[in-house]
Amino acid sequence: MALATSAIGNGRNAEDTECTCGVFDITLGVVGLGGCWREASRIWNAPAVVGGSVMAIAAAVWVLLILLYAAKWMWRRARR
Repeated sequence: MALATSAIGNGRNAEDTECTCGVFDITLGVVGLGGCWREASRIWNAPAVVGGSVMAIAAAVWVLLILLYAAKWMWRRARR
């Protein structure tokens, strides 16, 4: 199967790229990092604001991914 080269040079068209459920794993890893930092702030007196900030960023990315995933479903349904 031949793939057309896109503008970014990855050998795929923008329409052919898949956004899978695996992208949510990234957010879960960032949440884990925030939780570890919170625990480190309790044990070693590290700045607690860093852990809270990481958790807030992870929550924002989670919401963004959910919205993009829902938009993908609606867009694909409209194409059929």
